[in-house]
Amino acid sequence: MRGQWHMIAGAFVLGALSHSETKTSAIVFLLLFFSLTYLFRKRRLMLFVMFAGFTSGYFIVPHSFPTDPISDMPFQGKISSVKVAQDKIEAVLKESKTSQKVLLVFFRQNNDPNMDKRILKSWKSGASCLVFTSADLPPRATNPGTFDYREYLLKSGIQYQTIIDDESMVQCEGESILAGLSTYRLSLGDRMQQVIPEETRAWLKALALGDTSELPDETIERFRRWNLSHILAISGLHIGLFVGFAFLFMIRSGAVTKEQSGWILLFLLPFYTFLAGGAPSVLRASSMVVVSLILIKMKLKIQMSDIVSLLFLSLLFIKPLYIYHLGFQFSFLVTFSLIFSFKWLAASTTKFFLLLRVSIISQMVILPLQLKHFYEFNPLSIIANLLYVPYFSIVVIPLMFSLLFLLIIYPPLVSLPVKMFEVFHPWMMKVLIYIDEQSLISWVTGEIPIPFILVFYLFLYLMFVCLEQDRLKHGFFAGAGCVLVLVGWSLIPYFSPQGTVTMLDVGQGDSFIIELPYRRGVIMIDAAGADKFSGNQAKVVEQTIVPFLKSKGISRLDALILSHEDHDHIGSVPYLFDHLQIRQIIVSKYFQSPPELVKAMEGSQTRLVREGFNRTIMLGGQPFKVVGPSTDHNESNDNSLIIQTEVGGLGWLFTGDISKAVEEATIEAFPDMKVDVLKVSHHGSKTSTSGDFIEKANPSISLISAGRANRYGHPHAEVLDVLERYDSKQFRTDHHGAVQYHFGKEGGTFQTFLPYTTNKSETNLK
Repeated sequence: MRGQWHMIAGAFVLGALSHSETKTSAIVFLLLFFSLTYLFRKRRLMLFVMFAGFTSGYFIVPHSFPTDPISDMPFQGKISSVKVAQDKIEAVLKESKTSQKVLLVFFRQNNDPNMDKRILKSWKSGASCLVFTSADLPPRATNPGTFDYREYLLKSGIQYQTIIDDESMVQCEGESILAGLSTYRLSLGDRMQQVIPEETRAWLKALALGDTSELPDETIERFRRWNLSHILAISGLHIGLFVGFAFLFMIRSGAVTKEQSGWILLFLLPFYTFLAGGAPSVLRASSMVVVSLILIKMKLKIQMSDIVSLLFLSLLFIKPLYIYHLGFQFSFLVTFSLIFSFKWLAASTTKFFLLLRVSIISQMVILPLQLKHFYEFNPLSIIANLLYVPYFSIVVIPLMFSLLFLLIIYPPLVSLPVKMFEVFHPWMMKVLIYIDEQSLISWVTGEIPIPFILVFYLFLYLMFVCLEQDRLKHGFFAGAGCVLVLVGWSLIPYFSPQGTVTMLDVGQGDSFIIELPYRRGVIMIDAAGADKFSGNQAKVVEQTIVPFLKSKGISRLDALILSHEDHDHIGSVPYLFDHLQIRQIIVSKYFQSPPELVKAMEGSQTRLVREGFNRTIMLGGQPFKVVGPSTDHNESNDNSLIIQTEVGGLGWLFTGDISKAVEEATIEAFPDMKVDVLKVSHHGSKTSTSGDFIEKANPSISLISAGRANRYGHPHAEVLDVLERYDSKQFRTDHHGAVQYHFGKEGGTFQTFLPYTTNKSETNLK
């Protein structure tokens, strides 16, 4: 089986995927597996091993994550790991009775730094702890396309989390051997705090220790947008530079021989792996070096593809959940692709073309996964990689390792390299910021499905085979096939007769998105802001609205309709301009534009349109009728823009925050108005939604957007009783998360993102 272990690794992955994906995808993966086995139909041993690999992947990799409740309080367990971030301390505790893992989270307090020290002195790897509070399920995603924290923790092997408000809530004693290494890592951080300036320290922690917690969020997001995130994740590049730096230092010092240096590296690399956080990408890179060194010592020759494949399988047998780790996926995908493209890389005539080819391979092979998780990519990112990968590889990362080394042996020596770094690095970051602001060309494709990913990889494989065989014309057509796969997926909405109305779960506020069939238009009604006490006012945009839109392949709004000026309806609008193109904003005649909205619109191409009573607005061929306000009520809620439209065979009424009096006046002015679906006014406040109004409007569906356990008590029991009395089915964001209506020409289906309380997640209407 020499040189064939990558096929067994592939069989393992197909086995894992066939169990964890949908039935349709499972059939595709099974067909792929049997296609691979057909190639080895005459080699019985190979067939047996491939079936063993497939079966192992099917059964070893978990696809469901049961969460047995931890009912005891206090509960006890042992701490397995501790992590210190800029704003919090986290520890993973393995509960004694159920063996489930609980994430303990303590938010650091600037007014009492001694408490941090006491927490860290108590929370140590291997410590036995009593926890005097309950363990809760982590919060989960409540909107399509958004980050699911619960799923993320579950796929990391953590079932519960608990917030620790006071040090007395956790009592620990003892520690393991690893606690000493953990303490050393923390003390190294304290030493950095004392002698290295904040900005340089953030880069040192990120590039040498794998801790990006001190880098600004906008820097991390900018690197992600330009496909430079691999620079910030310690992997093969960093490990290679570390090994080279350490080996050169040992040889130049004259203290040890080359033979002895190799042995020292065998012990030094595991130490550095732990120091760098032990992420899967770090484990992969350091393990490869360790295995290679051992093979050299033993004078054994094994193909590099076999080494990587066996390492891949070993790590997954030890910890199957690694397969869900994005860094693990990216790391092995890039490594395999570079190994199998060796001949094409070796044919490079200059170092520039070698770097260009490496960049193309790396970017192309991770592109489908990037689109599945982040929904967009920048076609110019290859150019950015050509500039910034050499800069970080040759200058920044070696300098960070030098700083780390000096910090360990003699901290006073760090001042000179720090000053050098602070001279040139800010300028390089300014260049990236300028490029980002002036030349950002983002292709938003949406979340690409598995079948399209597989077809993309098929064309990519054919492209590299043709390039390796110097069949450039065929390679060009195969590469064009990769592009056509992405273009085809991006164009599907423009040929689909299906549309969608989505009530997003934005907490205490309103945000509706209407996608018309054939992508004739995307209209948003209101954009709720984050809680006014939140430290991040762009939170709703960054964590809910924009991820949802990009997951659907939407980067432009044809219209943004704002009902009125309240923060829970327009608070996110200024931040939308940072992520989306907005053709026009539609408001009522009595809308008072807040200063932040006026400022956000400056320099944009967005038009502000004021619409009057009884006007019909045509958006993408869809009529939206303004049925209020008919007059100036001198109150923002009652001056809400009231919109009526018909989609999917149903009449919809969007009411903003109007009161009972305005509701009744509206239905009296338009007695024949079709209202099958009512956006319940003011989040279900008892100042709205009277029995007379519901009786006259007669909505079969009522949509209520309200925050969980909000301080206003929305929706009010009185409103719910009224809706119940008139048989209006209620969908609520605080219970069901996002609510979507998928419609065609004649009718559609309501679906809730979270399970419907009556155990029915779908309601069909025509």
